[in-house]
Amino acid sequence: VTENMAFGKPVTVSRRYNNESFDPSLAVDGDVSTDLLKCSLTASGEKEAWLTVDLGEVRNIASISILHGGCK
Repeated sequence: VTENMAFGKPVTVSRRYNNESFDPSLAVDGDVSTDLLKCSLTASGEKEAWLTVDLGEVRNIASISILHGGCK
């Protein structure tokens, strides 16, 4: 059984692409669409971008899956 522990949790990114679109919360909304306007996006050209998700509590995690929709 796979549980999406990150769904709807607070997200922080190293630097947002802009402040109007690409909200970091889009990374944990459960939508795996490749529609650019439904993606979380870090600043252009950032070589060491990062994203954190606050799960709200300590959890035992056996594996992590990251779905990259390949936003266009």
